[in-house]
Amino acid sequence: MMEVSTQKALVMITGASRGYGLALAKAAAKKFNFPAHFCLIARSQDGLNKCKENVEQARSQHCPDMETSVETKVLDLQDIDSLGSNLDALFNEVSASNYCRGILFSNAGIIGYIGQTKGTGAGDALAALRAALDVNVVAAAMLAARFLGTFAAAAAEDAAAAAPAAPSAGGQEEEEEGATQAQAQAAAAGRTPPPPSVLVGTSSLCAVRPFPTLAAYCMSKAAMDMMLGCAAAEHDPSVLKVLNWAPGPLMGTDMTAAVRAAAGEGGGLHPSLAGFYLGQEGFIDVDVSASACMDVLLNNEFTSGAHIDVYDVLPNNDVNKTLPQKEG
Repeated sequence: MMEVSTQKALVMITGASRGYGLALAKAAAKKFNFPAHFCLIARSQDGLNKCKENVEQARSQHCPDMETSVETKVLDLQDIDSLGSNLDALFNEVSASNYCRGILFSNAGIIGYIGQTKGTGAGDALAALRAALDVNVVAAAMLAARFLGTFAAAAAEDAAAAAPAAPSAGGQEEEEEGATQAQAQAAAAGRTPPPPSVLVGTSSLCAVRPFPTLAAYCMSKAAMDMMLGCAAAEHDPSVLKVLNWAPGPLMGTDMTAAVRAAAGEGGGLHPSLAGFYLGQEGFIDVDVSASACMDVLLNNEFTSGAHIDVYDVLPNNDVNKTLPQKEG
Protein backbone atom coordinates (compact mmCIF):
# COMPACT_ATOMS: atom_id res chain seq x y z
CA MET A 1 0.00 0.00 0.00
CA MET A 2 1.07 3.60 -0.54
CA GLU A 3 2.77 4.87 2.61
CA VAL A 4 0.98 7.61 4.53
CA SER A 5 2.71 10.49 6.30
CA THR A 6 1.37 13.09 8.69
CA GLN A 7 3.23 15.74 6.69
CA LYS A 8 1.63 17.21 3.60
CA ALA A 9 2.19 15.84 0.14
CA LEU A 10 2.34 18.18 -2.83
CA VAL A 11 -0.03 16.96 -5.56
CA MET A 12 0.56 18.64 -8.93
CA ILE A 13 -1.73 18.05 -11.92
CA THR A 14 -1.28 19.52 -15.39
CA GLY A 15 -4.18 19.96 -17.77
CA ALA A 16 -6.39 20.19 -14.69
CA SER A 17 -8.99 22.60 -16.05
CA ARG A 18 -11.08 20.01 -17.91
CA GLY A 19 -11.36 16.48 -19.23
CA TYR A 20 -9.08 13.85 -17.77
CA GLY A 21 -7.02 16.31 -15.74
CA LEU A 22 -10.16 17.46 -13.93
CA ALA A 23 -11.12 13.82 -13.33
CA LEU A 24 -7.65 13.05 -11.92
CA ALA A 25 -7.90 16.01 -9.56
CA LYS A 26 -11.31 14.93 -8.28
CA ALA A 27 -10.21 11.31 -7.85
CA ALA A 28 -7.02 12.29 -6.01
CA ALA A 29 -8.96 14.63 -3.74
CA LYS A 30 -11.38 11.82 -2.91
CA LYS A 31 -8.94 8.93 -2.49
CA PHE A 32 -5.73 10.48 -1.15
CA ASN A 33 -6.62 10.18 2.52
CA PHE A 34 -3.60 12.11 3.76
CA PRO A 35 -2.72 15.81 4.17
CA ALA A 36 -2.18 17.39 0.78
CA HIS A 37 -1.55 20.64 -1.01
CA PHE A 38 -3.01 20.56 -4.52
CA CYS A 39 -1.33 22.61 -7.25
CA LEU A 40 -3.64 22.67 -10.28
CA ILE A 41 -2.05 23.73 -13.57
CA ALA A 42 -3.68 24.61 -16.90
CA ARG A 43 -4.16 27.43 -19.40
CA SER A 44 -7.69 28.42 -18.38
CA GLN A 45 -8.23 30.23 -15.09
CA ASP A 46 -11.98 29.70 -15.33
CA GLY A 47 -11.46 25.98 -15.73
CA LEU A 48 -8.98 25.93 -12.87
CA ASN A 49 -11.46 27.70 -10.62
CA LYS A 50 -14.00 24.98 -11.39
CA CYS A 51 -11.43 22.29 -10.66
CA LYS A 52 -10.49 23.94 -7.37
CA GLU A 53 -14.13 23.94 -6.29
CA ASN A 54 -14.41 20.24 -7.14
CA VAL A 55 -11.26 19.39 -5.20
CA GLU A 56 -12.34 21.33 -2.13
CA GLN A 57 -15.79 19.74 -2.21
CA ALA A 58 -14.35 16.22 -2.58
CA ARG A 59 -11.93 16.76 0.30
CA SER A 60 -14.66 18.06 2.60
CA GLN A 61 -16.86 15.06 1.80
CA HIS A 62 -14.31 12.24 1.74
CA CYS A 63 -11.28 13.44 3.73
CA PRO A 64 -12.71 16.03 6.15
CA ASP A 65 -10.06 15.42 8.81
CA MET A 66 -7.11 15.85 6.46
CA GLU A 67 -5.35 19.17 6.10
CA THR A 68 -5.94 20.48 2.59
CA SER A 69 -4.94 23.52 0.60
CA VAL A 70 -5.48 24.23 -3.09
CA GLU A 71 -3.81 26.67 -5.46
CA THR A 72 -4.17 27.26 -9.19
CA LYS A 73 -1.43 28.17 -11.66
CA VAL A 74 -2.10 29.40 -15.18
CA LEU A 75 0.63 27.92 -17.37
CA ASP A 76 0.73 27.22 -21.10
CA LEU A 77 2.80 24.11 -21.77
CA GLN A 78 2.53 24.77 -25.51
CA ASP A 79 4.56 27.98 -25.16
CA ILE A 80 7.93 26.24 -25.28
CA ASP A 81 9.91 29.47 -25.66
CA SER A 82 8.69 30.75 -22.29
CA LEU A 83 8.18 27.42 -20.58
CA GLY A 84 11.62 27.13 -19.00
CA SER A 85 11.38 30.44 -17.17
CA ASN A 86 7.74 29.81 -16.26
CA LEU A 87 8.55 26.40 -14.78
CA ASP A 88 11.51 27.87 -12.90
CA ALA A 89 9.20 30.48 -11.40
CA LEU A 90 6.70 27.77 -10.44
CA PHE A 91 9.23 25.49 -8.76
CA ASN A 92 11.10 28.35 -7.11
CA GLU A 93 7.99 28.65 -4.93
CA VAL A 94 8.21 24.96 -3.95
CA SER A 95 10.41 23.86 -1.07
CA ALA A 96 10.71 20.10 -0.82
CA SER A 97 11.35 20.43 2.91
CA ASN A 98 7.73 21.54 3.36
CA TYR A 99 6.37 18.25 2.04
CA CYS A 100 6.80 14.56 2.73
CA ARG A 101 6.79 13.89 -1.00
CA GLY A 102 5.74 15.23 -4.39
CA ILE A 103 3.13 13.55 -6.58
CA LEU A 104 3.05 14.82 -10.17
CA PHE A 105 0.41 13.90 -12.73
CA SER A 106 1.95 14.92 -16.05
CA ASN A 107 -1.32 14.88 -17.92
CA ALA A 108 -1.39 17.75 -20.42
CA GLY A 109 -1.20 16.56 -24.03
CA ILE A 110 -2.50 17.07 -27.56
CA ILE A 111 -3.35 14.70 -30.40
CA GLY A 112 -1.30 16.44 -33.11
CA TYR A 113 -1.48 15.61 -36.81
CA ILE A 114 -4.04 13.01 -37.89
CA GLY A 115 -3.32 11.54 -41.30
CA GLN A 116 -0.98 9.36 -43.31
CA THR A 117 2.60 9.31 -42.06
CA LYS A 118 3.84 10.23 -45.52
CA GLY A 119 2.06 13.58 -45.17
CA THR A 120 3.96 14.81 -42.11
CA GLY A 121 6.88 16.35 -43.97
CA ALA A 122 5.69 19.89 -44.60
CA GLY A 123 3.08 22.57 -44.07
CA ASP A 124 0.32 22.35 -41.49
CA ALA A 125 0.94 18.64 -40.93
CA LEU A 126 4.56 19.27 -39.96
CA ALA A 127 3.50 22.11 -37.67
CA ALA A 128 0.96 19.84 -35.97
CA LEU A 129 3.59 17.11 -35.58
CA ARG A 130 6.00 19.57 -33.98
CA ALA A 131 3.26 20.81 -31.66
CA ALA A 132 2.54 17.27 -30.47
CA LEU A 133 6.22 16.61 -29.82
CA ASP A 134 6.60 19.95 -28.04
CA VAL A 135 3.71 19.39 -25.65
CA ASN A 136 3.76 15.61 -25.22
CA VAL A 137 7.54 15.17 -25.06
CA VAL A 138 9.56 18.37 -24.66
CA ALA A 139 7.24 20.11 -22.19
CA ALA A 140 6.72 16.85 -20.29
CA ALA A 141 10.50 16.37 -20.05
CA MET A 142 11.04 19.94 -18.85
CA LEU A 143 8.34 19.54 -16.22
CA ALA A 144 9.69 16.18 -15.08
CA ALA A 145 13.21 17.60 -14.82
CA ARG A 146 12.07 20.35 -12.44
CA PHE A 147 10.02 17.91 -10.40
CA LEU A 148 12.88 15.42 -10.11
CA GLY A 149 15.33 18.17 -9.27
CA THR A 150 13.07 19.37 -6.49
CA PHE A 151 11.84 16.13 -4.90
CA ALA A 152 13.85 13.09 -5.98
CA ALA A 153 17.18 14.88 -5.68
CA ALA A 154 16.28 16.33 -2.28
CA ALA A 155 15.17 12.93 -0.98
CA ALA A 156 18.37 11.27 -2.17
CA GLU A 157 20.52 14.01 -0.64
CA ASP A 158 18.70 13.87 2.70
CA ALA A 159 18.92 10.10 2.81
CA ALA A 160 22.58 10.08 1.83
CA ALA A 161 23.32 12.63 4.55
CA ALA A 162 21.61 10.39 7.11
CA ALA A 163 23.52 7.30 5.98
CA PRO A 164 26.97 6.46 7.42
CA ALA A 165 29.80 8.14 5.56
CA ALA A 166 31.88 5.81 3.41
CA PRO A 167 34.65 6.47 0.88
CA SER A 168 33.43 6.21 -2.67
CA ALA A 169 33.76 7.72 -6.12
CA GLY A 170 30.51 9.64 -5.66
CA GLY A 171 27.85 10.18 -8.28
CA GLN A 172 24.23 9.18 -8.66
CA GLU A 173 24.83 5.55 -7.66
CA GLU A 174 26.20 6.74 -4.31
CA GLU A 175 23.16 8.96 -3.71
CA GLU A 176 20.72 6.14 -4.49
CA GLU A 177 22.64 3.66 -2.29
CA GLY A 178 22.58 6.20 0.52
CA ALA A 179 18.85 6.64 0.08
CA THR A 180 18.28 2.89 0.33
CA GLN A 181 20.51 2.59 3.41
CA ALA A 182 18.70 5.44 5.14
CA GLN A 183 15.35 3.79 4.45
CA ALA A 184 16.59 0.56 6.05
CA GLN A 185 18.05 2.39 9.04
CA ALA A 186 14.83 4.28 9.64
CA ALA A 187 12.84 1.05 9.55
CA ALA A 188 15.29 -0.68 11.90
CA ALA A 189 15.02 2.21 14.34
CA GLY A 190 11.23 1.98 14.34
CA ARG A 191 10.81 5.19 12.38
CA THR A 192 8.55 5.41 9.35
CA PRO A 193 10.81 6.06 6.37
CA PRO A 194 9.79 8.98 4.15
CA PRO A 195 7.52 7.84 1.31
CA PRO A 196 8.81 8.04 -2.26
CA SER A 197 7.73 10.78 -4.58
CA VAL A 198 5.54 9.68 -7.49
CA LEU A 199 5.56 10.73 -11.14
CA VAL A 200 2.58 9.66 -13.25
CA GLY A 201 2.52 10.26 -16.99
CA THR A 202 -0.77 10.07 -18.85
CA SER A 203 0.18 7.55 -21.53
CA SER A 204 -1.84 5.68 -24.13
CA LEU A 205 -2.19 2.37 -25.88
CA CYS A 206 -0.69 4.38 -28.74
CA ALA A 207 2.61 4.41 -26.84
CA VAL A 208 3.02 0.66 -27.25
CA ARG A 209 1.00 -0.12 -30.37
CA PRO A 210 0.99 1.59 -33.78
CA PHE A 211 -2.31 2.90 -35.10
CA PRO A 212 -2.65 4.02 -38.72
CA THR A 213 -2.92 7.81 -39.23
CA LEU A 214 -2.00 8.52 -35.60
CA ALA A 215 1.79 8.58 -36.05
CA ALA A 216 2.26 11.95 -34.34
CA TYR A 217 0.43 10.88 -31.21
CA CYS A 218 1.90 7.37 -31.18
CA MET A 219 5.49 8.53 -31.50
CA SER A 220 5.09 11.31 -28.94
CA LYS A 221 3.51 9.02 -26.36
CA ALA A 222 6.13 6.32 -26.97
CA ALA A 223 8.84 8.92 -26.40
CA MET A 224 7.20 10.13 -23.19
CA ASP A 225 6.91 6.55 -21.92
CA MET A 226 10.60 5.96 -22.56
CA MET A 227 11.61 9.25 -20.96
CA LEU A 228 9.73 8.41 -17.78
CA GLY A 229 11.05 4.85 -17.91
CA CYS A 230 14.58 6.26 -17.92
CA ALA A 231 13.72 8.42 -14.90
CA ALA A 232 12.55 5.27 -13.12
CA ALA A 233 15.79 3.47 -14.00
CA GLU A 234 17.81 6.37 -12.60
CA HIS A 235 16.14 6.40 -9.16
CA ASP A 236 15.75 3.85 -6.42
CA PRO A 237 12.02 3.18 -5.91
CA SER A 238 12.44 4.16 -2.26
CA VAL A 239 13.05 7.69 -3.57
CA LEU A 240 10.84 7.82 -6.69
CA LYS A 241 8.19 5.64 -8.31
CA VAL A 242 7.12 6.24 -11.89
CA LEU A 243 3.95 5.08 -13.62
CA ASN A 244 3.04 5.35 -17.29
CA TRP A 245 -0.76 5.19 -17.06
CA ALA A 246 -2.88 4.61 -20.17
CA PRO A 247 -6.43 5.79 -19.31
CA GLY A 248 -8.21 4.26 -22.31
CA PRO A 249 -10.45 5.91 -24.93
CA LEU A 250 -12.29 8.48 -22.85
CA MET A 251 -15.81 9.84 -23.04
CA GLY A 252 -16.37 13.52 -23.56
CA THR A 253 -12.81 14.84 -23.76
CA ASP A 254 -11.54 17.39 -26.26
CA MET A 255 -9.04 14.87 -27.57
CA THR A 256 -11.75 12.30 -28.26
CA ALA A 257 -13.79 15.01 -29.99
CA ALA A 258 -10.80 15.94 -32.18
CA VAL A 259 -10.26 12.34 -33.27
CA ARG A 260 -13.98 11.85 -33.84
CA ALA A 261 -14.05 14.98 -36.02
CA ALA A 262 -11.27 13.48 -38.13
CA ALA A 263 -13.30 10.29 -38.55
CA GLY A 264 -15.68 11.93 -40.98
CA GLU A 265 -15.27 12.07 -44.75
CA GLY A 266 -11.96 13.66 -45.66
CA GLY A 267 -10.96 13.92 -42.01
CA GLY A 268 -7.77 11.89 -42.28
CA LEU A 269 -8.48 9.16 -39.72
CA HIS A 270 -7.95 5.61 -40.98
CA PRO A 271 -11.24 3.77 -41.70
CA SER A 272 -10.34 1.01 -39.23
CA LEU A 273 -10.36 3.61 -36.45
CA ALA A 274 -13.15 5.78 -37.80
CA GLY A 275 -15.78 3.13 -37.14
CA PHE A 276 -14.77 2.90 -33.50
CA TYR A 277 -14.70 6.67 -32.90
CA LEU A 278 -18.01 7.25 -34.67
CA GLY A 279 -19.65 4.56 -32.56
CA GLN A 280 -20.98 4.86 -29.06
CA GLU A 281 -19.46 1.73 -27.49
CA GLY A 282 -16.06 1.09 -25.99
CA PHE A 283 -15.42 4.45 -24.35
CA ILE A 284 -14.58 4.81 -20.67
CA ASP A 285 -15.97 7.44 -18.32
CA VAL A 286 -13.18 9.81 -17.26
CA ASP A 287 -14.05 9.49 -13.58
CA VAL A 288 -13.99 5.69 -13.71
CA SER A 289 -10.57 5.71 -15.37
CA ALA A 290 -9.15 8.31 -12.98
CA SER A 291 -10.41 6.36 -9.98
CA ALA A 292 -8.71 3.22 -11.32
CA CYS A 293 -5.45 5.16 -11.61
CA MET A 294 -5.65 6.19 -7.95
CA ASP A 295 -6.30 2.58 -6.96
CA VAL A 296 -3.11 1.49 -8.74
CA LEU A 297 -1.12 4.19 -6.96
CA LEU A 298 -2.59 3.47 -3.54
CA ASN A 299 -2.10 -0.29 -3.88
CA ASN A 300 1.52 0.52 -4.73
CA GLU A 301 2.25 -2.89 -6.20
CA PHE A 302 3.38 -1.64 -9.63
CA THR A 303 6.98 -1.77 -10.78
CA SER A 304 8.46 1.70 -11.13
CA GLY A 305 8.57 2.68 -14.80
CA ALA A 306 5.82 0.24 -15.79
CA HIS A 307 3.24 0.95 -18.49
CA ILE A 308 -0.17 -0.01 -17.10
CA ASP A 309 -3.35 0.22 -19.12
CA VAL A 310 -6.77 0.79 -17.65
CA TYR A 311 -7.72 -2.42 -19.50
CA ASP A 312 -5.36 -4.26 -17.14
CA VAL A 313 -7.14 -3.22 -13.96
CA LEU A 314 -10.84 -2.67 -14.64
CA PRO A 315 -12.82 -5.88 -14.00
CA ASN A 316 -14.81 -7.40 -16.86
CA ASN A 317 -13.56 -4.74 -19.23
CA ASP A 318 -13.91 -5.65 -22.90
CA VAL A 319 -13.12 -2.23 -24.37
CA ASN A 320 -9.86 -3.39 -25.90
CA LYS A 321 -11.72 -6.00 -27.93
CA THR A 322 -13.66 -3.26 -29.73
CA LEU A 323 -10.51 -1.55 -31.02
CA PRO A 324 -9.00 -2.56 -34.38
CA GLN A 325 -6.57 -5.42 -33.88
CA LYS A 326 -3.12 -5.73 -35.39
CA GLU A 327 -2.94 -7.93 -38.44
CA GLY A 328 -0.62 -10.91 -38.61
